Amino acid sequence: MISIPLEDNPNYSFQIVLDGVEYSLKVTWNGREESWHLDIRDKDFNDLAVNIRILPWVPLLRPHKPTYRDWE
Repeated sequence: MISIPLEDNPNYSFQIVLDGVEYSLKVTWNGREESWHLDIRDKDFNDLAVNIRILPWVPLLRPHKPTYRDWE
């Protein structure tokens, strides 16, 4: 398991390398839902998974269903 650092800033991005692959993560606070959300993009900023609600002890990609593009 990898921990994602959360900041007081309601909207921030950072890059991370996982298994030798660079990703861009964008974390945003949704005031209406009162929850954090995560966008995952590749190094060229193509969307891989967006608007993932961050919940304690719940795997982030559990609801994500791979597409054929994911296997290219």
